[in-house]
Amino acid sequence: MKRQRGWLKKMNVYVARPKVAVSFIEVADKIGKFFARKGHRVTVDIAEKLYLPNIALKIPFEFITWDYYILICTVARNAIGWFDLYSQPMYSKRAFFYGVVEGTTLCPEEYVRKLDYKLVVPSNFCKEELEKMGVKGIKIVKHGIDPLEFDVPQEEVKAFRQRFPSDAYFIYYVASGDSRKGVDKLLEAVKIVNTKYKLFLQIDLFPSFEEKWRAYRDKLKLENRVFINPSFGKMAKREIATKMHAQDLFTVHAATAEGFGMPIVENMICGKCPIVVDAPPMNEHFTEKEGYKIPYTHIEYERHVDWMIFKHHIYNPEDLADTIIYAIEHPRETEEKGIRAREKAMKEYHYMKTYEQFLRI
Repeated sequence: MKRQRGWLKKMNVYVARPKVAVSFIEVADKIGKFFARKGHRVTVDIAEKLYLPNIALKIPFEFITWDYYILICTVARNAIGWFDLYSQPMYSKRAFFYGVVEGTTLCPEEYVRKLDYKLVVPSNFCKEELEKMGVKGIKIVKHGIDPLEFDVPQEEVKAFRQRFPSDAYFIYYVASGDSRKGVDKLLEAVKIVNTKYKLFLQIDLFPSFEEKWRAYRDKLKLENRVFINPSFGKMAKREIATKMHAQDLFTVHAATAEGFGMPIVENMICGKCPIVVDAPPMNEHFTEKEGYKIPYTHIEYERHVDWMIFKHHIYNPEDLADTIIYAIEHPRETEEKGIRAREKAMKEYHYMKTYEQFLRI
């Protein structure tokens, strides 16, 4: 009871995040908004910022004592270094590293073990992968969403949907475009589906992947069905929400490896029935009552730069295509799944509910 009363006091909360990384920036903002709505003093800023104990190096100088420090990042050596510094008692009374992995981190074990009893992750998948490295005391706090960000006027949704034929189906995929995101398999599945139904796809990805996936799209002769824009990280949430709402009943999250898979939940809040590979963490967000899951055939590992070995859950594009066709041919079932998906997202992923856990761990 004494501890609960302690949390009722107004705290100085510092939420640290990387300079770049769209998903982490959004998560940091939501956590900051949660603490602010609870009446605490909140600073959301980049993690790579130098402070002396109790003094911020800026003019005018500020006296700072952090009651709570949260660093949001991939579990990597440089991020752990910053966390190890600012989680010290001279800086923070309480601190957690809110981290993700998409497989096995290449961070040395002696660094990862610094996170014992200080690590929070958003999925069971992340917890299990990091426990394999010996990290102890890992807690789970799921990422949260703000439903108000997805409340867009129907006029805007209809206007966007009118860019595509009314007698066709439309799906939208927002993803970085790297190897984890399954863009190749999605394109191959779209080609198969188009032998039976007209299916249009728009992908918003990082500019660095635009040329690669345009070339692959053209190789598959999908120039008139798939539209690729280098818009990832540049769009307002309202634009993304409009495109998600404009989809016809279902959505496809084609990733083979994730740490959480935020777009899955975002599409659910828009009432879209999700289609994902039946592998963690993608399959953690819903049951067969709310969406469709396709089997994976095997696991492949890929070394990504020097900080992660991706754990890919490989599936057949034919299975994805079959599931899309099934969703099209069973509209009532698909629509009902989408309704339940929205209900589940509203109930379990509202940021004011998920981030409440930071006051309980």
